[in-house]
Amino acid sequence: MDSEFFRRTVLPNGIRVLTSAMPTARSASVSLYIGTGSRYERDEEAGLSHFQELLVGKGSSKRPSAKD
Repeated sequence: MDSEFFRRTVLPNGIRVLTSAMPTARSASVSLYIGTGSRYERDEEAGLSHFQELLVGKGSSKRPSAKD
């Protein structure tokens, strides 16, 4: 995936990292994407990813819901 704008690096533990240099930027941004979820669940695990999503996404009174 190396190109003019992005560089792809694979760490020893298998984590893939994409970086892009922006010399004129005065800030930085980080995004994290994890190769997991219902796509990777076995039949006996069906629904666990969605359940975890609900626990994390709705588990805090400090974060407003879509209705707020």
